[in-house]
Amino acid sequence: TTAFRFTPRNPALDDELTRANRASAALFGFWALIFASLALFAIALFVEPLSLIVAVPILLACGGAASALRFVYLEGRGAAHE
Repeated sequence: TTAFRFTPRNPALDDELTRANRASAALFGFWALIFASLALFAIALFVEPLSLIVAVPILLACGGAASALRFVYLEGRGAAHE
């Protein structure tokens, strides 16, 4: 969640608030990924079997979209939330 990169960071775009928001968004995305995997497991168990080729893109989209939307929301508010 520290935005690892080989070039120097721009201090105007990577301050403490942005790092806190990024960490909060990563945690939110992780839990979204966990809940999506539980939902897909339940679907595969009770409704219809799912292959990994179908399940993995859904999981990645859920986790990535949830963390991106959370980060945008936090940055828009201008405050760190846990």
